[in-house]
Parts: sequence; structure tokens; C-alpha cells
Amino acid sequence: MIERIVARLIGDLEENGAFVDSVRQNFSLLVLYTVRFLVYVGDSAPPYTKPIPRDGSTPLEADLQQHFHQFLSGTDLVGRVGMEHQRIAGGRADVVTTFDGAQGYVTEVKRELNDAARENLEEAYLAQALEYQSTSQPLGQLLVLDLTDHSSGTPHINDSIWVAHHRDVEGRVISSALVAVVRGNRPTPSAMR
Repeated sequence: MIERIVARLIGDLEENGAFVDSVRQNFSLLVLYTVRFLVYVGDSAPPYTKPIPRDGSTPLEADLQQHFHQFLSGTDLVGRVGMEHQRIAGGRADVVTTFDGAQGYVTEVKRELNDAARENLEEAYLAQALEYQSTSQPLGQLLVLDLTDHSSGTPHINDSIWVAHHRDVEGRVISSALVAVVRGNRPTPSAMR
């Protein structure tokens, strides 16, 4: 399943003219580990994905950010991943993966409490995620912690990860982001009715 999802995402990224040679190789590795992270979180159910109690506190995006950084640091990307980098396109980037000291890819991490529909997530957060890439390769990632109600079931991973493109007036892709949604506020399978 992971291979099929990665192949679909790579196919979608091929619309971006910058997705060639070492950029393709390096960003594809980051895509692979992002897909594996979604599968791992979905199966292991870390605390920030548990159901939110009525009087309990809501998980923060920092919980997801730290877990993603920790996960990537345990892969082939060890030593290439950093958090909270300053002065990236004039801002502070959440998670940065750097290859060869030159190619840097930002993963912007967000939290959604109200509407985790694809269109809403892209409208609310995609521009910021892509802006971090304005001084590097035009490829990045948006990682969203979805804390909406999942009491009637959790969307499948196929519906939780996709590629979004930003196009110029002539329709050419000028930047792309992998959008990955981590589903939180999830009941256990035994609690489903």
C-alpha cells in the first residue's frame, strides 16, 4: 500500500518542472518517509490522536511537529532534519529537511479544529507552506493535525495525503506541496458502533 501511495504522489509531482534529477531523488525520499509516518501514527495512536475529553485540553500542533521531527531523525534522514529554523523566506519554518547542504524542504505543521476538508485545508494553509519554498526548490510539505470529530469513522490514508500545485496565469505549475493529514480525535476501533 505504501508503495502505491508513494507512486501516485510521485506521479502527481512530475507536473512540477523542478521535480527532476537530485531534487526528484531527495524529495521522493522525504515523501516516502512522510507516508510511512502517516501509517505509523495511524497504527500506533500516539496521545495527540486520542479522543479529546470534554473537559480536556486540545493537542497542539507542536505535539505533531515534535513527533514528525523525531520520526524523521530515526530514518535515513538522520542529521538532515531540524526544527524551528529562523530566517527561511523571512519566517520560522517548523521542520526543515536539508540535502547536500543546499536543497532544503520545509514541512509546515498546522492544526485544524473545524473543517478538515481538502479544499478548506488548502485554502487556509497552503499559501504559507509554499511561501517557505520561495528561496529554494519549489517543493514543500504541509502536515495538518485534524482534530475534527471522527466518531463516525476515520478517513482512509488514501484520502489523507495528496499533492497540491500552485499554477501561474498560463496554468503551469510553479510550486507544489505534499499535503498530509494526521487524523486525531479518533475513537478506538472497539468504541465504534
